[in-house]
Amino acid sequence: MKKNIFRSIAGLLYLFSIIVFFTYVIMSVNPRIRISPVARLVLLCSCCLAIYFGSLLISKTIGAEQGKKVMKRTFSLFFVIYLILISTFTLFDSYFGRRGAVMAFKWNVETFGCYIRNSLNIIPFATIFGYISKLSSGQINTNIVITNIFGNLIAFGPFALFLPLLFKKINTFKKFFITILCIVVMVELLQFAMLTGSCDIDDVILNVGGACIFYWVFHIKPIHAFINKLAMITY
Repeated sequence: MKKNIFRSIAGLLYLFSIIVFFTYVIMSVNPRIRISPVARLVLLCSCCLAIYFGSLLISKTIGAEQGKKVMKRTFSLFFVIYLILISTFTLFDSYFGRRGAVMAFKWNVETFGCYIRNSLNIIPFATIFGYISKLSSGQINTNIVITNIFGNLIAFGPFALFLPLLFKKINTFKKFFITILCIVVMVELLQFAMLTGSCDIDDVILNVGGACIFYWVFHIKPIHAFINKLAMITY
């Protein structure tokens, strides 16, 4: 009887998550609806929470080993959702001025030259110091600095959770650092190839640095133990 109740509640949670996810997709692709990044995160987080608690209830109705498999698949799904989100934000999201889907088909010498002049930086810390300098002189808003500096620090942080959790070979800081560096560089090269966003060495520094900070935080003993308990996976 108890198992049936758990499975019924889990089914309702899964149904809720599907409705929320498709609401997110519809609002994201409809050009008439301008949904902020915060609103998108709220929708996706509520979707993921519903899936998590649904899977948790399902795991209570089956054996321990099968339950662990359910939770691993659940976190694998979360990772896929996160990859879709980060790909959208970095390559295709018009809210952030990304036009990857459009610019990939408008590639020519003129647009390439314009991108090189305005959106390419290979000098370390030039962009970061530029933001700080403009902020101190009142030329730009504080929100712009927060979005571009702290946003880049946080954006790739979830990789510090998902990579060691789902890929057992990435079990040391060195392996994680090399993996996240390759991922971030690949994203920057895609932005360069698609002439969208900015291809900036400072983005690499912030993205990789932020992910490494999250890695160290997630490996603090009490936090590490909490993640193991939450995910039901040895981390």
